[in-house]
Amino acid sequence: MKVDTQILINAPSSVVRKVILDFDNYSSWNPFLTSVNALDKKTDEIGAGDLLDVYMTNANGKVSNFKPTVTANSPQRFEWQGTLLSAWVFSGIHRFEFKDVDGGKACEFRQSENFSGWALPLLKFMLSGVSKNFTSMNEALKKECEKS
Repeated sequence: MKVDTQILINAPSSVVRKVILDFDNYSSWNPFLTSVNALDKKTDEIGAGDLLDVYMTNANGKVSNFKPTVTANSPQRFEWQGTLLSAWVFSGIHRFEFKDVDGGKACEFRQSENFSGWALPLLKFMLSGVSKNFTSMNEALKKECEKS
């Protein structure tokens, strides 16, 4: 099961990526991912294999915590994988993509997650609000990136 959202942000992709990786300021603008911390690393040093500590608040106000592993960090993509017990039970690969448009003056920002594992049919009811949560974050990100 894949959830895929996107939004056009009137700021260069480098600015959008900088806001996404500025975990310390998430609580001031991000309604969905309210806290992200790099464990044992500075944010600008994060790479594949590093752990994050993530708190997310869904549209109903329920807070969840998980510790995903970073799988990619490049100018075009930041990605992590979270699991429940193990990847074959339940896994989510969360991806942020940054694509320059309009000659680099704007960014097509895409946020997606690909869920898999044998427990997916049992947990599908918990995933019904994911698209709404992503859209809410995307809109807040747009506002944050365009305010200056």
